[in-house]
This record gives sequence, structure tokens and C-alpha cells, in this order.
Amino acid sequence: MSARRYPVAIIITILALPALACSLLQPDSQPTLEDVIEVTNTAIPATEIPAATLTSSPPTEVVATPTSLQADVEPTEPPETAEIENIYQIPSTVGLNENGNWLVFIADSKLWALNSDGSGLTELSAASLPTGLEVATVKTAPSGGLIAWEQKQEGAIFEHVLYITRLPSGDTVRIPLMRDAPTEDRIKFGGDLSDVYTGLQRTDSFAWSPDGQHLAFMAQLDGPSIDLYTYAVADGSITQLTDGPAQGMTPMWSPDSRQIVHAGVESFGTGAGYNMAGVWSAAVDGSFVTTLYPMPPRTAQESIYGFLGNNRVVVGSADISCGTKDLRAVDLETLAISSIWPDYFAGVSIHAESEVVLINSFEQADCTPDPKEGLEGDWLALPEQELRQISEPQAVALSNFMQSPNFSVASDYTSYTLDEGDNYLPENATGIRIIGGSPFAAAYIPDPQSTLLIGSPLGWEPLVSGEDIRWFDWAPDSSDLFFITDTGIYIAPEVAENQPALVTAEFQVWEAYWVRE
Repeated sequence: MSARRYPVAIIITILALPALACSLLQPDSQPTLEDVIEVTNTAIPATEIPAATLTSSPPTEVVATPTSLQADVEPTEPPETAEIENIYQIPSTVGLNENGNWLVFIADSKLWALNSDGSGLTELSAASLPTGLEVATVKTAPSGGLIAWEQKQEGAIFEHVLYITRLPSGDTVRIPLMRDAPTEDRIKFGGDLSDVYTGLQRTDSFAWSPDGQHLAFMAQLDGPSIDLYTYAVADGSITQLTDGPAQGMTPMWSPDSRQIVHAGVESFGTGAGYNMAGVWSAAVDGSFVTTLYPMPPRTAQESIYGFLGNNRVVVGSADISCGTKDLRAVDLETLAISSIWPDYFAGVSIHAESEVVLINSFEQADCTPDPKEGLEGDWLALPEQELRQISEPQAVALSNFMQSPNFSVASDYTSYTLDEGDNYLPENATGIRIIGGSPFAAAYIPDPQSTLLIGSPLGWEPLVSGEDIRWFDWAPDSSDLFFITDTGIYIAPEVAENQPALVTAEFQVWEAYWVRE
């Protein structure tokens, strides 16, 4: 994983091409990348293929277009127990709009999509997902109408496959992530595919670049280990960036989309931490792979949390007894390391552009023999300033930062401005999540209030009360709010003027993702 290797680019195309004599990755007796990559109904344009980079043509399979369910686009009355009134009439559009943003979600183990006005309920995975398998992790690109997702099968051995689906057409590229077929003997502890199978199953293995032009993913396509690859949106090419004995995992892009920081293990062990091999940064153009720092003694896992600006990545080291500590920033150019929080912590939130870090800390007598007074709680790390405590201890770690057009907030168990640390919501409110919109913000206070609020830091009004709010977010570039409860998916268009409308009550849905054109 850590060895430098110049990239090998493979152009995926639906054209039938003769095999070309070349063996850049493996001896002729071994499968090549093209032998395992499949393209199904791809809409990505074919480009001229250099003879030096292709050894065989990929198989071609055309699959059916997504299935539209006209019966589900009509607004449905919610159950009598729901305290929501329908006013807005959802358009009776069949299928996905050609232009616009789309909402995707997993329901009944399948992948579905909606138009941003609540219409056009469409199943996306019907044509490509094998019978008996389920849709797993879903990640959407920042632009281009692209979705990356994986398949899984609970309680059974399954093939690890990555899918890339383009909206609104539903055209899908299928990329198997293992060159070797998994079998019970080979994936059991001690088997030759044990760490490969475990790594792809347990760890985060793919990520879109911030500019939306590439998908980084981990796969075992060339040799016995998991290596780092990229998929190029422009031409469908796949490039191998690393090659080594370590099992790669957790790719994270720099904000400028030029480098991918990732970790690797020698083995995943038996559950008491990983045998870490290293943390590296790989240039997207394949020009270098750099080891960022030596592995700390007895580390059980190195976690990558995010970036401060374009060139400093934030990492932490875990031990099997007490958790994660030693939060620090590593400069990708100079390899200089600066400490942010040397003690143990429960959670970290990072805002890359403003270079602000929010830390939720804790003390344990066994782990912190000489604890500092008042160490527990939430702390802000601001550029070129001393650490500042902004709250008393909280029961659960912080989750994430969110940026709105009107203000920036950190969120989870209390909400703060990034520069002042003032509470936005009522005192003693816990479990808060807050997101920005235009011109409003939305916030949720769970039990005992169970209230979804609309407004701004200057004042809030309840939109929904007494509902099990599972997820909520603003539609891109609009003031339409979508939210999910235990009774269905709802839209509140022009939220200040309309009551929410039920989009569909057919599924049990827990969260959703926006796909931007």
C-alpha cells in the first residue's frame, strides 16, 4: 500500500475492442483490471483508448431503465395520529425530471429517488442489484447527478461491488471490488482473503472528490491486498494509485481535490484494534505517495477526521483501553505535525474553510492519571488562538459542523456560533441538530419535546411536534424543507407559507441524501 507506483489508467467503454498485448499490472496468467470491471448501461462517452493502457475490452451489459411508480406520486393522507396537515399538492410527475436536484434514500433494501418537488418516486437499483442483496452505503457527488453505492447481504458471504449511478437516466457502472471470489474457507480468520473481505466490509472504502470529478475507492483488483483507485467522471477511466502489502482503508480527499489521505493495516486482527501499517497521502495525478508520519507505539487505529485548509489533515490515535487521543494536524507538504488536543476525546467536528475544530473531551481515572481541572466538555480550537472551553460536560460526542448562508453552527448536544460561542436555542435543550437554509434555519429538539423548529437564531417557531423526526434537510437552492418521520417522507415547500405534505407513506425510511445536477 505504501510503495510508490505510477498510475495505470484503464478507460471503461461499451465499445467492443480487440485484446491488446500488454501486461502492466500482473503477469499474463493473472486477471487484469478489465477482467473484473463491468459497465452496465453507461451514459459516459467513450474516448480513444491508448494501446499502452488496455489489455482487454470490458464486458458490456445493458440494463433496463429505473422503474417509475405512478401510484406513489399522488399525495397521500397521513395516519390520523399524525399532527400534520396537507395543503401543498405534490405534482403528478411520472419519473425523474431531466433537470434539477433529486432526493435519494434506501427503503426495502433498495435505492429510490424523488424529484425536489416531491414527485416522480423511482426505484434506481432494480436493474442492477442482484436478487437477495441489499443496498448498503450511499454517497452522492457534489455535482453531476452521480451516486455511488454498495451492495451487501446480511448473514451470508457476498461479493463486494461498487455501483455508480447517474441521474436522471439511471445509467449504472458496476465495479467488483475483489479480484478473487470470496469463499468461506478463504475469508475466515487466517484465510488468504480474510483481511481483504473484512476491510471492505468494516471500513469506509470510497469517497467523492470535492470538485465532483473523481471517486476514490479501495479495491483488491491487482494483487493480494486492497489498494487505492480513482474513477474519473469525465471519461470513465480507473487509475490505480497505490500498490503494496497493506490493506487500504478510509480515503479522504483534500479540499482542493488534489490529494487523497488514507490509512492501511497489516491485519484487522480479531476485534482488539488494528495492526496499523501507515497513513499516506496520494496525489490524484499519480505523481507521488507520501508516508505522513511514523505509526505511534501500540496504536490500535489511526483515524482521519478532516482538513484544516487544503494542506493540513487532522488525525488521532486510539488505544484499545481508553479510546482516541492525540488529535493533531499534519502538513501534507512539510510533514510538520502540530498538536491540537493531546488528551483523550469523545468526538471531533471540523470546518475546513475556517480551520476551526470543535472537540468533545472526557476524563477517565484509569486513562488520565493526572486530569486537568475542567477538562471535560466542548472546546473550540481557533486558528492561532488558545483553546477555549465553550460548554460543560455533555453525555454524547458532537457530530458535525454545518454551514448556512446566514450563519455557521456546530451541532449536536448544544449549538454555538463559531466565533462567539452563544447558544442559539433554549437553555438546557439537548440533542439539538441545526441546519441552515435560505432564508431560514431548521432545528430539532428530541424527547421530551420532539419538535421540529423553523426560524433563525433570533426566534423559532414549531413546524411539527410529537413526531419521531428521523432526518431533515433543505432542498438545494430553495426554501423547501424535507423531513422523514416514522409515518413517511414529507415536504414543506416555501416553509414559511405552507404546511407540510406527505410525499409517500409506503416505506420505513431513516435518512436521505441530495443528488445535485
